[in-house]
Amino acid sequence: FCTGNYEAHPSPEEYIFSMDDLKKPEVIDLFRAVWLAPYSLDPARHSQKVTDAITDHLIQMGEGLEQDGNDTEDVTKFIARCVLTFYAEDAGHLPRGIFTDLLSHYADDSRRLMEGIEALWRSMYFGSTPGTPLANVRQFGGRIFPKATVPNLKADQIKILLDAAKAQWAEIDPALLAKRFETAIRPHERKRMGAYYSPPAYIERIVYY
Repeated sequence: FCTGNYEAHPSPEEYIFSMDDLKKPEVIDLFRAVWLAPYSLDPARHSQKVTDAITDHLIQMGEGLEQDGNDTEDVTKFIARCVLTFYAEDAGHLPRGIFTDLLSHYADDSRRLMEGIEALWRSMYFGSTPGTPLANVRQFGGRIFPKATVPNLKADQIKILLDAAKAQWAEIDPALLAKRFETAIRPHERKRMGAYYSPPAYIERIVYY
């Protein structure tokens, strides 16, 4: 027999149900999951599932770009820029939908898409120019944005980026994503580029101690 002060997680207001609510299919499904598959409601497991799906597709795209003759380091930096832009757009650090709209609008015109993405990344590095469509883009700086180029993308590769852009990046675990990408890079290329993932705890220990 256990006693304690138990509180609803994450919000007591979100999980209060009336008798009428119990007739709703989505509420029935929720209670069924609570009793039959409780781990399916674990946010961490959902995050891992979403992260794995996105990462698999981006790695697939990267392998295709390398097979097309692009340098491994250039491909790795391209994907890193895309991922950072996905996170920035989802978090509101970029104008709403700016990257997703580019990918959607020019899905059938890889040259215009390439020009649009490169212009966006130049603005993210150098700062935006007043009076242009990118006037509200913040300056990010960062070592991956100078000379930011976009490889020639095929239709299936553009679709992978567009699908990734539509994902909820707040649900994607950056640590798991980074580790997956590290292991996807061939060992000799990883060593040449110094592409090793450092967990936040290691970085904090170096910075603060």
